[in-house]
Amino acid sequence: MIKLVSLDLDGTLLMEDHTIPDAVVATLQEAAARGTKFSIATGRSFTSAKLFADRLGIDCACICYNGGMVRRMDGSIVLSEPLDAAQVAAITAFCKEKGLYFQCYDPDSILVEKICHWTHMDNDTHLSVVRELGDISKVAPFPSPKMVVFGSEGDLDDALHQLQQRFGDSCHMALSLSFILEVTRKGTTKQTMLARYAELCGIRQEEVMAVGDHLNDLEMVAWAGTGVAVGNAVPGLKEAADYVTVRERSYGVEEAVKHFCL
Repeated sequence: MIKLVSLDLDGTLLMEDHTIPDAVVATLQEAAARGTKFSIATGRSFTSAKLFADRLGIDCACICYNGGMVRRMDGSIVLSEPLDAAQVAAITAFCKEKGLYFQCYDPDSILVEKICHWTHMDNDTHLSVVRELGDISKVAPFPSPKMVVFGSEGDLDDALHQLQQRFGDSCHMALSLSFILEVTRKGTTKQTMLARYAELCGIRQEEVMAVGDHLNDLEMVAWAGTGVAVGNAVPGLKEAADYVTVRERSYGVEEAVKHFCL
C-alpha cells in the first residue's frame, strides 16, 4: 500500500506552461482524502514550491533546494542540511575563476552577484525574490541550502568533472537540465531527505512512491518502493524506474496515482 507519494515539479507534476490541470488536482485530492500523504521534491526554492503545493489544495511537505531543506506548508523547517559557509565560498571562487554564472540561496530568496540573462532562464526566479549581492568575495561567508551553476552543455560537463574532482568528497552534484548544475551537501539529495521525512512520518520505504523525469530524481526514484518515471523522462530515469507512465508530465502523475493509490 502506498502511504506517501513524492512528486518532482518541473517536467513531472507541471505541464510545459507550469500549470497543473484541474483533473490532476482532483485525482491527487481524492488520494489525499483516502489517506495518502504527498510531498513535493524539487530543486526550486520553498517560496516557489509552495505556490504549487497551494494549487493542489492538500497538506503537502516541500522537499526543496534538491533536498537542502524540508518545510511544512506553514513555512516551518522540518529538516535542513545546507552547504556550509566554507563550501559556498570555495564553490563561488571556482565559478568566478571559470567565468560561470551561479546562484546561492537563503531560506526565502535567490542570491546572485548580478541579474543577467542566465537569471531569467531559471523558472524559480520568476516566482521568488532575487537579491543582488555584488562581488560575492566581498560578502561575509554564509551557508546556502544549495548552489546552482549555469552554462552551455560543454562548459557544464567540464565544470561537473572539475567540481567532482575538487569537491566530490564534500558535495553532491547533478544536472537538472542540460544548462543547470545543482550542488548540495554530500549525502543531501531528494532521496535522502525523502527517506528521513518518511521515517519521521512512520512510513516504510516500500510504502513510498516517487515520481520524476530527470537525473536529479534518479536516487529518489530508485530508492522508493515504487519508482515512477513519467512518459517524457530521460532514458536513464526510465531504466531505473519500476513503472513508466504512458502519459507525460502532469497526466503521467495522475496515471501513476490512479494505478497505485486509487
